[in-house]
Amino acid sequence: MINLVDGPTLEIQPGDRVALTANPSFDAASFEIWNSLVHGATIFILTAHLADTDAVAAFFREKRIQKAFLPTAVFHRLFGDANVAASLNATLRMINIGGEKLSTTVAKTFLRHAPDVRL
Repeated sequence: MINLVDGPTLEIQPGDRVALTANPSFDAASFEIWNSLVHGATIFILTAHLADTDAVAAFFREKRIQKAFLPTAVFHRLFGDANVAASLNATLRMINIGGEKLSTTVAKTFLRHAPDVRL
């Protein structure tokens, strides 16, 4: 657990606003929860289904999420729409993506419309 929370994966700082998007029974939830708690961040729990991209985008905007871990498929669905990326550029700072191969097309579109966000 020490290696998990001491690594630079999300670079969580005190006061960061972090999305908990993983089901608590999934091991990624441990990553999101413990990293946030150990580093003094605030965790916001996504209660909508990850397939509901409108609800996920609204959650990120309303809670002013700064950092999140997303499965690749969710990133593709959510940020395949350049307008969503642009709408989150003001608050979102970093997204950690994992699980499958990342589409370079979606990543380039995202970065073009959200240039301040690190992937």
